[in-house]
Amino acid sequence: MARLARDRKTEVNVLVDVDLGLKRCGMPPGEPAAALAKMVVGSGLKFRGLMGYEGQLHPLLPGPDKERAVTEAMQALARTKTLIESGGIPAGIFSCGGTGDYSIAGAYAGVTENQAGVVGLTRAMAADYAPDHIRVNAIVPGTIDTPMNAIALADPKNRARYAEMAPACRLGTPEDLSGIAVYLASEDSSYCVGGIFTVDGGLTAV
Repeated sequence: MARLARDRKTEVNVLVDVDLGLKRCGMPPGEPAAALAKMVVGSGLKFRGLMGYEGQLHPLLPGPDKERAVTEAMQALARTKTLIESGGIPAGIFSCGGTGDYSIAGAYAGVTENQAGVVGLTRAMAADYAPDHIRVNAIVPGTIDTPMNAIALADPKNRARYAEMAPACRLGTPEDLSGIAVYLASEDSSYCVGGIFTVDGGLTAV
């Protein structure tokens, strides 16, 4: 990447991805991430900041435990930023959070970008494609009783807790989603553009 930037006489911006526990990609926080930032600068690329994604925490039930876990992830990212800046490398971007915890992560001091991807991408695409009569909307389900959630719902206590979280006092089913999906795919919804349609038994209403 650095060689291509030099060959083309252009500046390439780089974010360092920090693994906050999801184990999907990224450098461990602290010294490993700071070392990579130094390597970025040393190679002639433009280091812009850090990106972390604590996606493994999104399924946690709302409450003190989730707030504490998300805050600890933000603290690890913030310590990494401080470490990098102490070496004289500016880290202007502090990117974190997601649709499942943006209200917690986004409130952390110093955060410059919140990765609420479903909402942001839906609205951006809707605005771009609406002039071409292409409608983009999102269905945001609550806890749906499907094979994808089988492991979490196998524990009877977990199952009961998830059911009790929503005012509807039950888990969702695939049939709960089919009606809104058919509606959004039909001409009856021709004026629905950029909508975020929650199907969660009232979870986000309380």
